[in-house]
Amino acid sequence: DFRPLRVLGKGGHGTVYLVEDVVSGQHLAMKVVEKNGLRMREYPAVFEEQSVARALAAAGGKSWLASLQGSFEDSDNFYFLTDYYPSGDLRKLMNREGRISESQARQWCAELLVALEHLHRRRIVHRDIKPDNILLDDDGHIVLADFGIARAFTREDSDRAWKHVTHSMVGTPGYTAPEVYSGKYSYAVDVWGAGVALYCMLVGKLPFGLDPKQQRLEELIARTDSVPADFDLYGVVDADVRDLLTKMLEKDPRKRPSIRKLKKHRWFR
Repeated sequence: DFRPLRVLGKGGHGTVYLVEDVVSGQHLAMKVVEKNGLRMREYPAVFEEQSVARALAAAGGKSWLASLQGSFEDSDNFYFLTDYYPSGDLRKLMNREGRISESQARQWCAELLVALEHLHRRRIVHRDIKPDNILLDDDGHIVLADFGIARAFTREDSDRAWKHVTHSMVGTPGYTAPEVYSGKYSYAVDVWGAGVALYCMLVGKLPFGLDPKQQRLEELIARTDSVPADFDLYGVVDADVRDLLTKMLEKDPRKRPSIRKLKKHRWFR
C-alpha cells in the first residue's frame, strides 16, 4: 500500500520513513517498530502510543499535534502512519541556521505551551519534549509529534489529580526533569521540557552546561540538580526571558508554574 522513499529519522522507538500512498500519491510519514527488537515488557508502551495517538486523532481539529492517519501490524512490525511535514523538525532547523530569534522563539514556545495544555486536559503527559519532536508545518507553526513514551491517565482518575503520577524512568538525557530520576512525577515534566526547548532556541545549547555526548548520566543529573537555571543567561537574553526560563526550569516541580500561569507571563504580552 505504501512505497518507501527514504529514512526521515531513527530513534530508540523505531525508524520513521517517508512513504508514498500508491493509490493517492500522497506523501506520509510511517514509523516502523520492529517486533524482533522489542522485549515483552516493552509491548505495552507500543499499545499505549497507539491508544494516545488514536485518542488525539478522535478529538480532532488541533493542528499543533501530529495526527494519526492509521496504525497496523504484520508479523514483523508495528506501523504508525501520520502526516508528513517536509519542513522537518526544530533540531534540524537549529543545526542549519543556529539560534532562533526572540520573536520567533516566543511564537513557537507559546504554541508549544498551548499544545501541551491540550494534552494535559486530556490527561496525557508527553514526557519527551525536545526539538527533535517539534515539527514545523508549511506555514511555520509547530506540530508536536512522537507519543512513543507518552503516558495517558485513565478516565477513572479524572477527578483524582493526586493519582495522576507516574514512575517510569523515561525521557531523553539533557531534557529530562529532575523529578523523573526520583521516580515520581506528573504533568510538570512537560513544562520543564518546554523550558529546555526554549533555552535551546535562544541560547543554542542545553541549560546547566549539559552535554549528553560528553557527560555520564550521573554528571547530567548532578548538574541539573545543582547548577542554577540562569547559568549562562546573563548578557545573552533579556530580563523577561531570563525570568520565564528560571520559572520553567524550577527544580522543585511543586514550585514550577502551571501552563495557565505561564501563559500570563509578561514575555508573552
